[in-house]
Amino acid sequence: VISACGPFTTSKDMDYAPFIDLLNVVIEQKPDVVILTGPFVDVRQEIVQSGRATIDVDGGNGTEEKIVVSYETVFADKIAASIEEFLTEGENDQTEFVLVPALEDATAECVYPQPPFQDRLAKHQKNGNRRVHCLSNPCTFRINELVFGVTSTDVLFHMSVEETNANLPVGSRLRRIAQHLVHQRSYYPLFPPNKSVNLDLKQQDGWKMPCKPDVLIVPSKLTPFCAPILGSTIAINPGHLTKGTTGGTYAVMEISP
Repeated sequence: VISACGPFTTSKDMDYAPFIDLLNVVIEQKPDVVILTGPFVDVRQEIVQSGRATIDVDGGNGTEEKIVVSYETVFADKIAASIEEFLTEGENDQTEFVLVPALEDATAECVYPQPPFQDRLAKHQKNGNRRVHCLSNPCTFRINELVFGVTSTDVLFHMSVEETNANLPVGSRLRRIAQHLVHQRSYYPLFPPNKSVNLDLKQQDGWKMPCKPDVLIVPSKLTPFCAPILGSTIAINPGHLTKGTTGGTYAVMEISP
């Protein structure tokens, strides 16, 4: 299982080269599942903020032109089209994709809990089973016998700036913060929420954790880590695929039966 969190392009361009590099890793390693959490079209990206997001089109005579397009078109051209090409033209016929939006996504509803992307990718199937799954933020799902819990909202950072602590063992801080989610059976156990989170209190069941997950994926700007918490749960912060103008990190999980 590979888990990667956006942004999927650098802060200076809309080429999405890091995302293409990630797909090349998927082609090479042939994971069973790739979990992608947003933002896919980041509202904090300089070009997106300017309102002049562009894509390259054929200008004729072997030339390319840049045209200004909507955020939805950027998602379709850079994310959806790349996944479509992987699924239809690649030799890998086993990998499935899970897409989870983020509050910073320009093409998603900015409310928590966040509904899934709707009809953004074709429903590729193998043996009657879908290979692309668009889920909500947060979400709980099962891969074979393992239960995964995922939220793309940076709850670890939000909680870290609100807490006080002293005399903690070295290296225990991030693990302890992640434990709060499982202890309280909540993907966002913080109230009032961080000012960046539009929390819909009428939908509070949407951020409840229905069961204790085996794997808890909580992308954060804090230090990437992987650690056991509360016995049987593995908490993972895969980091972000890009950090400004440079590359970032992602997580690779090898799960044995």
